[in-house]
Amino acid sequence: MTYRLATVIALALALLAVAGQPGRADSAAAALGQLRNPVENDGRLGRMIGSWRGDGTARRGSAKAKEKVSCRISNSWAAGKTLMRTQLTCFGIDYRFSSSGYVGRSGGSYRGSWSGGVGSSAVATGGGSGNGINLTIRSTGRNAETASLSISVSGSRMTTTVSRRDPDTRRRYRALSITLRK
Repeated sequence: MTYRLATVIALALALLAVAGQPGRADSAAAALGQLRNPVENDGRLGRMIGSWRGDGTARRGSAKAKEKVSCRISNSWAAGKTLMRTQLTCFGIDYRFSSSGYVGRSGGSYRGSWSGGVGSSAVATGGGSGNGINLTIRSTGRNAETASLSISVSGSRMTTTVSRRDPDTRRRYRALSITLRK
């Protein structure tokens, strides 16, 4: 798997994950510290709680062909229902990617951070709309990128899309689109 495709998948699905390993500064406590007045049992995050499985497509660039991907996401409450912990695995024909992390809400905004399986990290901010959340994710490090993540839930169906700017053509394109079911 290329670094760019791994970054796209991580940006899309890690949902702002902090690696969540015991004893590390990037634990649930650190994620909770990003929220001024954490909201308990947030309704939008609550609809995302559970085990999800689905398929979709990923693209490495605006002029590249779509590639099929399959993903599993497990979301659960953490820190007294003020954070959603996310564990995900995505795979294609010749790769597999896993990550885990946390996201929470403070007032009307959502915040979080994540570390992906490709050694990158990112922070995200955004808001809620209807049955979903819309986030701007900014990765850090030598290959810093920005992407837009949209997640919506309707009943037992979750739709996730990521849009980003192609660094080669400078055009925005849909880098990831998946539909998952509980």
